[in-house]
Amino acid sequence: MPLDEIEQICSGDINCAKERLAFEVTKIIHGEEKAVGAREGAKAAFSGEGDKTQLPTAEISRAELESGIGVLSLFVKAGLCSSNGEARRLVQGGGASLNGEKISDANAKISKENLDGDGEIVLKAGKKKFVRVVFN
Repeated sequence: MPLDEIEQICSGDINCAKERLAFEVTKIIHGEEKAVGAREGAKAAFSGEGDKTQLPTAEISRAELESGIGVLSLFVKAGLCSSNGEARRLVQGGGASLNGEKISDANAKISKENLDGDGEIVLKAGKKKFVRVVFN
């Protein structure tokens, strides 16, 4: 990047500077196509504006959803937690959310009613771990 462009970015909003830096580093290491995908995934995860297909994705059987899947099992199957105990602690600690809504009941059952407009679920564990769950 030209030095004057770096100075301009650094004198502005710090979050914009971080986004640009992340994009440039990803572009150098992985190429522009991957950098654009990563930026869109981050926008979808943190602001709800980007392309959520760029988020890490887990596939789960639609049959499990039809019968109602426990929220703890869903976090484990999506790869966000290694055990039901870890998932329970995440929920009890207030760090679990489903489609942007905080989950407070560790015994909750997830069903078709919880799907978003695209027939998917976006799970969040903590501040920065997201997974898009699709059902096949």
